[in-house]
Amino acid sequence: GNEVFKLIFSMKYSYPAKALKVLAFLDAADKRTLRLLVRNQARCIRSLDPFLTADTIMACVAVKVEPGELYHRLKGAKLYHMLTSHLVD
Repeated sequence: GNEVFKLIFSMKYSYPAKALKVLAFLDAADKRTLRLLVRNQARCIRSLDPFLTADTIMACVAVKVEPGELYHRLKGAKLYHMLTSHLVD
């Protein structure tokens, strides 16, 4: 089984984004793990470089993060807005 979900809350800096990117493109995670990673992207946006920010946006699209869906108090549209505004800055 995939035990990444146990480590998600202790990940710092850009590691949640890197984990989401790898798991999304390998299609190796369950829905629970991906939802937790998506939910924790808002914490690590400040530490992302532009390339990883773009990869995170593509990973969110790959795991079908819907703009109207709620990920524990974080709407998908808000996450996309935060990522794209960080990419532009």
